[in-house]
Formats: sequence, structure tokens, C-alpha cells
Amino acid sequence: MVTNLTNVVSTFAGCGGSSLGYKRAKCRVLLAIDFEENAVKTYKMNNPRTKAWKANVRELTGQKILDEIGLKPGELDIFDGSPPCTSFSSAGKREDGWGVVYKHSSEGQAQRSDDLFFEFIRLTKEMRPKSFIAENVRGLIQGKAKGYFNNILKAMKEIGYTVKVFDINAKNFDCAQSRPRIFFIGIRNDLAPHTWPTLETKKPISFYAATKDLVIPEDDLEASKKVLTRSSVIKYLARMKQGESMGKAVWVLINNTHVSAWLVATSVIRPVASSE
Repeated sequence: MVTNLTNVVSTFAGCGGSSLGYKRAKCRVLLAIDFEENAVKTYKMNNPRTKAWKANVRELTGQKILDEIGLKPGELDIFDGSPPCTSFSSAGKREDGWGVVYKHSSEGQAQRSDDLFFEFIRLTKEMRPKSFIAENVRGLIQGKAKGYFNNILKAMKEIGYTVKVFDINAKNFDCAQSRPRIFFIGIRNDLAPHTWPTLETKKPISFYAATKDLVIPEDDLEASKKVLTRSSVIKYLARMKQGESMGKAVWVLINNTHVSAWLVATSVIRPVASSE
């Protein structure tokens, strides 16, 4: 399939967050791939016109992907992938979980995840895309994980790509949340630029500033009131101190029907009845 738009194949696609970004950048996502069935179902609901596969990248070949999208090696514009971050996240087990097979999905499937970057690199080598973009948590460049980072970077360069690593935080790009991430951007050596663009960052905005104009529909508001009267929610909200992380309270709220309840509970926005 050849179009006049920049073509993308997305692996570890989840519910489609990166695909949304590519589409907003005027790219065309030809295929999305994820390991978890529920993620693929959600992706299809969010992106009904994009083909989505439930597949294990370990069992895929670059040629199979190219056959599906109708391109030859070297023709794909961007190969995207964000391998699971649990192995490197500062909130996880890190090195204690390296090489360990564990349950990774609601369907009970199990696999190790710390080596999935190398599966992404294998597919990149087989398809020879013009460029690739891979993302992971900042923990990848901290502590013992930095050894993994160096091996990943070396492997990317060895298959014929000029690679630049960007250490960025979503809060500097109009996102009301601090999310530090590492991005690997690779350009095939025969196309590699002499200079790289400078990222234009913005002043962080608060969550209040980003959500103050939200309107909660009346039906959601009524449902939220019911959630906020539950003892399981009040139990955790009552213990919170100013500036303290929502922690388990957020988990309880989100798993008790409506996110709008959390917004009301934290006084982030005022409930406003929707108008006709």
C-alpha cells in the first residue's frame, strides 16, 4: 500500500496512543501490533480504519509485516515500537525481574519482557525502514539498566542506523503530567541527516489549567456522586494530606466506574451540567 503520506507500522501499540500522535502529524498507520487481546480490541475501537494484529513479535518476521502492508524492504517510512517498560521502570523490580518469565496479560499469557527491544531491532533489520522510533522509561539509563541501554544502542547502530537518543519529559510538550521518557530515533545510514532538529519545549502547565474548562455531563455527575459516597473511596480520600500522591485512592476511584468522580473529589474542576 503506497500513499503520499508518511507510512508507519506500530508495534507494542497498546490502545493506540502513539498511533494518535502519528495521525495528528499527518502520517498513515498501516498496521498496529500488540500482544494483548484487550489492547487490540481497544485499539480497533479507537482506530476502526487501521488494521490491528494480535501477535507476539517473537513469532513475526519482517517479511510477513511487509507482505501485509504491500511494501518492499527499505520502503517503510517509520517503524515504531515501545517495548514494555516494566523491566526498567523505577517503580518496578528492575534487575530482579530481568530474564524472568511472568504473566503479562489478562489472558494469562506469560513471557519475559527485558529482551523485547532486541526483537524490535531484529524486525528493523529485516524490514530496513527509512527510520525507527522506540520509546521507554528513563530508568533505562539509570543504575544497572544502563548496561541494557548501551547494548540496545550498539545493536541499533550495528544494523546500519544513525541513532540519537532524546531524554524528554511530556510536561514540556503541553501535557499536564510529568512523564520522563527516553526516545531512540534512528535514521538509516544512507539517509542520515548531518544535523538533528532542536526540540522546542514549552513551559509546563498544571493539571488544573488543562482541565478547568471540562464539563461533566449530568449522567456522569450523578454516577460520580454515588461513587464518592462509597466507604472504600472515602477511606483513602480522608487520609490524604495536601500535596500527597493520590495513590490507592485514584485506583479505587478509577475502578469504581467514573474518572469524573476523581476530578470532582480532588476539586480539580467544578461539576457543570451540560447544556443542550
